[in-house]
Amino acid sequence: MSSTVIFRVDASSAMGGGHLSRCVALAIALKKQACECVFVSCEPHCEEQLKAKFQFIGIDAPAGSDADNAALTELIIAHKPLAVVLDGYHFDSDYRRNIAKLTVLTVFDDENNSGDLSTQLVINAYALAEQLQYDKTAPGAQLLLGCDYALLPEQLMLANTLSVESLLSNTTHKKNILVCFGAADVKQRTLPVIQALATLKSDDITVTVICGALCQQQKIIADFCEQQSFEYVESCQNMAPYYQAATAAIAAPGSMLYELAYFKVPTVFMVAASNQQLNASHHAGLGWCQLIKGSVGACKTATEQALAIASNHDARNTMMAIAEQQVDGLGGDRIAKAIIKAGLKTKITAFKVSLIPLAEGHLEMVRAWRNHPDVAGFMLNQEEISESQQQAWFMAVNANVAQQHYLIEYKAQAVGVINIKSANGCSLIDANTIEVGMYLAPECKYRGTVLAFCPALAINQFCFDILRCEHLQAVVMPTNNNAIRFNGQLGYQQVSKDCRLMTMAMNRAQYQQAAEKLSAVIR
Repeated sequence: MSSTVIFRVDASSAMGGGHLSRCVALAIALKKQACECVFVSCEPHCEEQLKAKFQFIGIDAPAGSDADNAALTELIIAHKPLAVVLDGYHFDSDYRRNIAKLTVLTVFDDENNSGDLSTQLVINAYALAEQLQYDKTAPGAQLLLGCDYALLPEQLMLANTLSVESLLSNTTHKKNILVCFGAADVKQRTLPVIQALATLKSDDITVTVICGALCQQQKIIADFCEQQSFEYVESCQNMAPYYQAATAAIAAPGSMLYELAYFKVPTVFMVAASNQQLNASHHAGLGWCQLIKGSVGACKTATEQALAIASNHDARNTMMAIAEQQVDGLGGDRIAKAIIKAGLKTKITAFKVSLIPLAEGHLEMVRAWRNHPDVAGFMLNQEEISESQQQAWFMAVNANVAQQHYLIEYKAQAVGVINIKSANGCSLIDANTIEVGMYLAPECKYRGTVLAFCPALAINQFCFDILRCEHLQAVVMPTNNNAIRFNGQLGYQQVSKDCRLMTMAMNRAQYQQAAEKLSAVIR
């Protein structure tokens, strides 16, 4: 396993660019957590957008085909990624199942209508996603559902968004209608909407038209905007200033829905794909946007409603206040941490032992060990741990990317626990120094034998070779002579000491030297 995350995603004039844009937003969040991100696609268009920021690997095969699956499988074997993220409707159950056998799989899903998801994590920012019965298609998966997991491009979150009060009190803020139907405008609605605006708008209304890189009507739209003195922007790389300037918008409710909510833009949505209907209907019901069905005359109706919003100060005030409560912009960070934590929860097998990620079913056994005098006597907190305290502790550490706890198994028997945590609270994959803690079960017959070194060597190898930290440290009581001697044989050396604690540390070279000696004995 490495700190690499592979994204398998496509974009085209037929499917649009929403899948790619949300994957890029997630990749940027993962990079902040020290992950390397590799994009894999069957569409040449993606390379132009990605090559300046991420490693790109093209697959010369139809998207979703067996050849595509085989090529991705080879890349997984070569890169040994922390996780693979799939985003697209063309990956069927067999495709996902094959990938899930090799690594931690994360799937973006919008409708839960494609069979068995075979995934460890499901991402669906739709407001009513919890109603989609993922317990049947992704049993046991971690579900990242709802607006808390909406992904926004980095440049939008960096923008200095104004408060509702500031926008409404700004009397020089002109009334501007923003028109944008995504990267491809699959339903070709931009042109009829701006034609309706040219007919219906008053002189005090300005119009900004954003045309995506995959839109097939770019020239026609550009020429019309020039005739009408509408602002025309092609292949926009930063939507923030246009959202900030918008009084109201007409758009498709894909990933842009969350961006418009984040910037508090009252919007009239026109559904471009069936999977957008439920989510858009829910948000329209909240009151910050409106939804127009794609019937005859829909573009004219949408235009009329957007102009009405722009002209009604009180209605716009209410809509903006509701929009402000929907998206906080932290979805990328939440998903990135969940992916990293899932990757860290992989079984480690080395030096004759297995380190199993600690699960809820282990808690009572571990609590009994922890409360035993032979173990508790060497803990900083020597109070007895209650069942409720153990549960609360587990809930906290289970979601914390700065630490991971494992059950030690030898010959399929649980014999102890071992944990790692970053010394400064950052993600484990970004940590220079990792602290290791371990104890064997009170009744373990291997205590005091050479086999006690096996789990320590396994976790040390994982920290240096996989997590690529620079130093390991152990903190023990200065009176715990057994632990001090044990750590010394592992390569640790004392770096500080007071009346309560002794800190010991080692680097990679010290670990390797000690591991070589101990490995010869363990064999």
